[in-house]
Amino acid sequence: MKIIGIILITIGIGLLVFRGYSFSKNERLSKTGSTVIRKKMEEKVIWPQYAGAFAMAVGVFILIGRNKLREE
Repeated sequence: MKIIGIILITIGIGLLVFRGYSFSKNERLSKTGSTVIRKKMEEKVIWPQYAGAFAMAVGVFILIGRNKLREE
């Protein structure tokens, strides 16, 4: 469980630092005979800031909860 908590904390920090990413793709608009019309489209993927905070919180909870169970 300790490794899962550490992974979640790392993912949470990554989500907070990197707010999203973008990529481009070529989309075919039409084709007439041998002529093809394409358009370069830029797509963005953005995740909410609370997703990183939530992942970090769950990771910390797992680490702290695991230690408290051992103490009892």
